[in-house]
Amino acid sequence: MLVTKKDGSLSFSKITVRSDPRSPAPDTGAMKQNLKRTGPIVNRIKDLNILYQRYFECSHSISLVENLSSKSEAFAVSVKDFHPRTKGAYDALERRLSGRQAGLFSKINEYMILYTASTALTEDEEKSVSASAEAIEEAITQINSFLSREWPDYLKNLASKQISLDAVLNR
Repeated sequence: MLVTKKDGSLSFSKITVRSDPRSPAPDTGAMKQNLKRTGPIVNRIKDLNILYQRYFECSHSISLVENLSSKSEAFAVSVKDFHPRTKGAYDALERRLSGRQAGLFSKINEYMILYTASTALTEDEEKSVSASAEAIEEAITQINSFLSREWPDYLKNLASKQISLDAVLNR
């Protein structure tokens, strides 16, 4: 129903919208199947997002240590044996996750083809969806590895370090 209004009067028209005859008709059965396949992928992405948030919070602590190291040479010397290694591991994983083209997050986004395909997926599209699911699992594994290995060691090493209050307060 199309409703137009001009100068206070309304006009109603019944219209029928048809597909472009030049385009093939969408395969609604295939579209429904594609949409069903998104459920488990979206659930794993939610799991990854929760885990990534924990991982991302580590950057605050790393930045804080960087800042404190710049204020206190004694503190910088006390963390030099482990801080650069952990920061390097964090940065390397962040590049692996969010690299522009080859990053895991870029590969993960390829599952979106399931939402946009109007027919059954081609072989290449199926490969993209599979690669997306594999990238999710790889990202989860790598983040879990960092959070269960490097990060606890870093916090343990950091716990025994001291910094003067003067260095903290003098900006």
